[in-house]
Amino acid sequence: MATPESDIPLVAVLTFASAATSILTGRENVASKTSFAGNGAK
Repeated sequence: MATPESDIPLVAVLTFASAATSILTGRENVASKTSFAGNGAK
């Protein structure tokens, strides 16, 4: 088995990558929804 010392950085990198992707995707979704709502309100 891998040692905890080697597992922690890998998990941290994967978690960070997943979080970054979620944030970017969330911002894109919010931007598109806001734009859509703004266009609908005009």
